Amino acid sequence: MYTYDDLSKYEYFKDVDISHVLDSLTGVISRPYILGFAKDLIKRKIPFSMCIMDIDNFKLINDNYGHMSGDICLKNLGYSFIKYVGDTGLVGRFGGDEFVLLCFTAYDYDSLHAYITALYEKGNIVRKMYKLDNVYTFVTGTIGSASYPKDAKTYDELFTKVDKALYRGKTKGRNCFIVYVEEKHKDIDVHRREITALPVLFDNILSIANNGGGVNKKIKEIVDYINETLMLTVSFVCIIDDNKIISSNRRTPFYYDKEYVDSIGVIMGKNNIFYSSDLQKIKDEYKFAEEYLESKNIQSIAAVKILLDGEVYGYFVMAENKIVRIWQEHDIALAMYVERILALLIKK
Repeated sequence: MYTYDDLSKYEYFKDVDISHVLDSLTGVISRPYILGFAKDLIKRKIPFSMCIMDIDNFKLINDNYGHMSGDICLKNLGYSFIKYVGDTGLVGRFGGDEFVLLCFTAYDYDSLHAYITALYEKGNIVRKMYKLDNVYTFVTGTIGSASYPKDAKTYDELFTKVDKALYRGKTKGRNCFIVYVEEKHKDIDVHRREITALPVLFDNILSIANNGGGVNKKIKEIVDYINETLMLTVSFVCIIDDNKIISSNRRTPFYYDKEYVDSIGVIMGKNNIFYSSDLQKIKDEYKFAEEYLESKNIQSIAAVKILLDGEVYGYFVMAENKIVRIWQEHDIALAMYVERILALLIKK
């Protein structure tokens, strides 16, 4: 928890009541004061970076373990952030399951990238196991960041660009961070999130399936659409009958071979649906699958068996080899819908 001595070194906090400044649960700076401080830094033309971290799937912690465990998680994260940041910046609670970090020592791309990388890898704040009351859970987070004055000249501009970076991190699968780059992220529209709503996705996939062309062409277009919409590194379909794999990613081509299909079968086991953001258990249990996963550098995977009359005709696989993707409920619902469309196409 911050003390008056910690904050009084900054002009903005010298004449304020510490009891009003701090968030009562986490001990970090409350939202009005941390954002007010950011605006004051801009007014004084002091360079800094703003990072907003969203805890991945925090609602599941509350739902599965209770709100008391959720509160413990937030307290632990607040303490860890304060300890990690030290004199290099200040930490506040943005709201709910989001924290805001203002950094005074890293405000160009390379230094900010290194600073946040260290937060994940050396700070031991996210991507770690936390004890919450009587249970343990693995906590990950997604961060969006931008800098003043490099990326923005006003607070509103800065916040908009941080929000775009955070949104990009979420669409990549969470458990990652994005440093804002104008050329890459300027066209992101955070107000158009409804385009990825499941009914829209389902309708677009059905339209592709009903278009003209052969079965292979339709399957390829569906996989391309999924890959682009979910921003996956790799997604593909392997059809056992035709001894081939249809891949949507030219940078990471997958070619049919018996070893690969057997490995997917081993990973799936008796399950019709399998998804995991932690493949270590699979690697430990099945050496055969471990070798193939590592050869393709797959970090996380979601797979669905393509079933016709109870027989397995192939697999629809969504995989990520750049980050450990945190699969969401809508990802799995989408995979199940795609499997049914693929099964109908194959049957025809």
